[in-house]
Amino acid sequence: MSRADYDTEARELTDWLFAQADIYRKYAPGLTDDIQRFEDAAALIDSYRAGLVPVKPHPLMQMELVRWVRSGVRMPDAGETVLLFFPGNEIPSIGYHDGEIWRSAEDIPFGCLNAAIYWAEMPAGPQITDMSARFVPEDAA
Repeated sequence: MSRADYDTEARELTDWLFAQADIYRKYAPGLTDDIQRFEDAAALIDSYRAGLVPVKPHPLMQMELVRWVRSGVRMPDAGETVLLFFPGNEIPSIGYHDGEIWRSAEDIPFGCLNAAIYWAEMPAGPQITDMSARFVPEDAA
C-alpha cells in the first residue's frame, strides 16, 4: 500500500469519525463520552496525516510494522502470500486468497476455517546491513 493510499484511507476515516460525532451530537446528545472518543480518534489520525508519523527504527532494532486489514474491507491480490488471522486461533497462518477462498501456503483450502477475518502483507524479515552484520556470530552467517 502506497503512502498516497494510506493518506486517502486516513482522510476518509477522519471524515467518517467527525460525521459520526455530528450524528451522535444530533440524535444522542447525552452520549458525550462517545462523541468525545470519535473526535479524539479523528484528531489523532489527523495528527499523523499532518506529519507526526512513526520514524524508521534503527537497523539494529530489526522490527517491522504489521498492518492488519479486515477481510470485508479490502482483500489482497489473488495469489499474494499473506499472514492470516482466523477466529479462535492464537497464531497467524500463512496463506493466500485465490479469488474465491483462502488457501494455505501449501495450496490446501482452509475448509471450515475459511473465514479469515484479518490479513496482513508478509513482513520482509530481518535485513542484514553492514552495521548489523557486525553483531551476527560468524558461525550463524
